[in-house]
Amino acid sequence: MKPVLTPVWIGLVTTNAFLFALWVATYLYRSDPSGQEGLGFLVSYLLLPIAFLVTLATVSILLNSVFIRVTDTGTRTVLMGLSLILFVFLYGKPSVIVIALALGFFAVGYFAGRKENKDANDLKQFLEK
Repeated sequence: MKPVLTPVWIGLVTTNAFLFALWVATYLYRSDPSGQEGLGFLVSYLLLPIAFLVTLATVSILLNSVFIRVTDTGTRTVLMGLSLILFVFLYGKPSVIVIALALGFFAVGYFAGRKENKDANDLKQFLEK
């Protein structure tokens, strides 16, 4: 079995999914009209994490399915660049904390992708014996 996505692309997809999930949660937090009426607690501790996780899963599935079908590195790079430009356009200028968290998500995705590729190679070698 040849791995479909390299660890770098898995890390980039993970980072991009995190950024869009952060944008959705930030948008919901800023647009909450009930923040001064006591419902801010409910929104902050219940709705925002659910929205974050649902967006994270949806964007991850969407980007992975697109990147599995698109095998050209140049096209993947253009799509990732457009996606990041869209994030900056929607979110605004990210802070240092957001950039640090995004780098952390990239590292998690990268090392998970390396482990996945190693497991696929080990399985291939085992099946060849």
